[in-house]
Amino acid sequence: MGPEREQAIPQVLNLWAPEYFQATTIKKSGEKFQVPAYDVPVSPFFDGDMNIKNNAAHLDGRKMKLEIIPTFKETETHYFLAFIKYHAKDVAPIGGHDHDAESVWMSIRKDGTATGTHVWRASIRFGREI
Repeated sequence: MGPEREQAIPQVLNLWAPEYFQATTIKKSGEKFQVPAYDVPVSPFFDGDMNIKNNAAHLDGRKMKLEIIPTFKETETHYFLAFIKYHAKDVAPIGGHDHDAESVWMSIRKDGTATGTHVWRASIRFGREI
């Protein structure tokens, strides 16, 4: 991969990256409560091992670095991007569960410019497009 190609990837990712907002309080049964520090997007490997099955058990108050996982695929005509938020444990107004992920997927048509033209986007939350 040449230097021009390597520069194109971050430029396209940076230009089209969505803005995320993280709630710090949630209403449940009419009451507000603080979102736990562990309900933030992190790497699936935040605990230093490659076993994501033990992530919820490793939420032991350690400081975790916020991370959005970007992916990039390129064809002759398009860039395909995804931005994935992984939570080791989700806190939801109703229920909650281990291993949560939300994502934004998009297609960018190459048009001769460095950044391309937006064609399609889908946001996925709880397995549904929103």
